[in-house]
Amino acid sequence: MFLSRAAILLISLCQYAIAQQQSLILTFPPPAYKNTKTIFTSGENVHFTWASTWPTISLELWQGPDSGRNPHQMLLTNVTNTTVSYVWSAHNLKGLSQDVPLHLYLYNSDNPDCQFCHSNSSNFFVQNASAASSSSALTSSATTSSTTSGSASTTAEVQSGSGTSTGGSNKLGLGLGLGLGIPLAILIIGLAGWFFLRNRRQKQAIAGMAAVEPLAERKEEQPHSASGTAGDAERGHHAPVEADSNTVSEAYGGKAFVEAPQDREPIELEGDSAPQGPVKYR
Repeated sequence: MFLSRAAILLISLCQYAIAQQQSLILTFPPPAYKNTKTIFTSGENVHFTWASTWPTISLELWQGPDSGRNPHQMLLTNVTNTTVSYVWSAHNLKGLSQDVPLHLYLYNSDNPDCQFCHSNSSNFFVQNASAASSSSALTSSATTSSTTSGSASTTAEVQSGSGTSTGGSNKLGLGLGLGLGIPLAILIIGLAGWFFLRNRRQKQAIAGMAAVEPLAERKEEQPHSASGTAGDAERGHHAPVEADSNTVSEAYGGKAFVEAPQDREPIELEGDSAPQGPVKYR
């Protein structure tokens, strides 16, 4: 049982690999995955087209749900892949109304049961001339309405785009103005502050020099006192000393003791045995 399932799976994989190397697809009507809806007029000649790399193919026409139980018509059987089109006179199958969809089924004739070797078309309808005219009129009206709506939408988008462009230009100009104006204003304020501080420092320096010069002149013009002052002492002037028998008066009211000459020790000079003349004291 397991081996039989494995064999079936292996065969399916081989078929899939072979199918991937081959191709078979309906081109008109469009394939089913595009999900289009085509309407033909009864009696109209319709060219079905396809492309296939399989050696032989078959083509069937079905009407009704894709269940395999509905009426169908064999259009081509076991033709070579050089046949790539078929002209069909549009009609509904016997007993079915024009509201029932039709579709084509194209497959590989050598392996009809291969699930990777076939192609279905999208649905299409066959209507009589009057119904087809009404449908065409409705389709044309819908197309015109859609075109008008699209044009209006395009115009509105263009106008909106123009407004957006203008607004963007204004915003760009405003941004450039701010970007240039703010640094320039900061530069001007900085220069003004620098000039102000410079002038202020110059004025302070001039005022300081003017205050120092009169003080120097007043010091030079100050007179000396006769009795002696602290300024005289600083400049090297000394008050006279008044001597008496034992003391002398000093400047600024003080008195100092003076040693009397007779109290001093006499000094004997060389070469003299006895003091002659005045005696020198230390």
